[in-house]
Amino acid sequence: DDVHPPVKTVAALLLTGVLVARCRSTDTRHEVTPALEAVIAGAPAWVTEKQPSPRATEALKLLHTAGDHGLESVDYGEARIEELHHGIQDVDKDTPELRLRLAEFDVRVTAALLAFGRDVALGRADAKTLESLWEERRVAPDFAATLNAAVDADLDDWIDLVQPHHEEYGALRKALGDLRGQLDRGGWPRVDAAALTPGTSHPAVLQLRQRLAAGGHLEDKQATSTSTTFDDGLVDPVKAFQELHGIKATGIVDAPTLAAMNVSIEQRLEQVELNLERWRWMPDDFGAQHLLVNIPAYHLYARENGTTVMDIRVVVGKVGKETPVFSEDMEHAKSALGHVKFLFPNSHNVYLHDTPADALFARPTRAFSHGCVRVE
Repeated sequence: DDVHPPVKTVAALLLTGVLVARCRSTDTRHEVTPALEAVIAGAPAWVTEKQPSPRATEALKLLHTAGDHGLESVDYGEARIEELHHGIQDVDKDTPELRLRLAEFDVRVTAALLAFGRDVALGRADAKTLESLWEERRVAPDFAATLNAAVDADLDDWIDLVQPHHEEYGALRKALGDLRGQLDRGGWPRVDAAALTPGTSHPAVLQLRQRLAAGGHLEDKQATSTSTTFDDGLVDPVKAFQELHGIKATGIVDAPTLAAMNVSIEQRLEQVELNLERWRWMPDDFGAQHLLVNIPAYHLYARENGTTVMDIRVVVGKVGKETPVFSEDMEHAKSALGHVKFLFPNSHNVYLHDTPADALFARPTRAFSHGCVRVE
């Protein structure tokens, strides 16, 4: 193929320049660079002798979905790729320049997809560098082999294959889309009040209605009401909001509730994007039977074959003694702190155990331990 020799020339430049600049960490470059070399060793994937192939359009569409994962397509050289894609048609078809443009386009698309796939699969950052209490455990997919296979198949299936497979990752992606949709509709208002109590009237009740509606807690009739009275129809939605945010469900809009309501939608988007990244650090397989501790929710879920069979309240590490995040096999033993404790090898010396201090489980926020997880 006339395009193939220029591909190797351009690839050499990209490997020492563009791709290295894109990859933030040495580990990322070490993973993506061999994959790029392996893919471009074959025939060009995204061009014919004269122009980008129809598959190139599909590749660009996939790259544009980076935002669905909390990533940015601009970080993968999208601007230059689009420039080449549209500009190649204006190049004389019988010149060396065309072959070089096609070669650059082909390599850039491959490099972009591999970097995008790597970030979706393993995250953009090293877990231990950002958060010392996190231990990344996911095994890297074979990016070169899987992308090569997808070139003649479905590229959407490829990104589905390399992304984390846990249902929580999919739920976070949906939450990200919902929040962005709400942002496009204007976000949500601040609720400007010291407190709001059922039965009272206050101008901020209108803001409360809008805030509850934005979170999906309020029916249309209540959401569109212009009443400034905190009527009975707002009590249960406020309680639902409080339960969702780990606040005692009183139905009164108190200081903790207002603090949660007045977190900006931009901050919530950042939180979702960060947690998408964290799920990329987790192992794919927790085992058919496993215990999953949701630390900020103060709950432990016992799961069998993908189904939650038990939901238990827990106490987790307090500020300064936070519970670390990792995954290990475990066994049980007798405990001086209760009837049973679960041991699992880890460098943090933490474990699960029951406790005679049952009163703490009644509190909505339960960060009181020295790192271990106390189970109700």
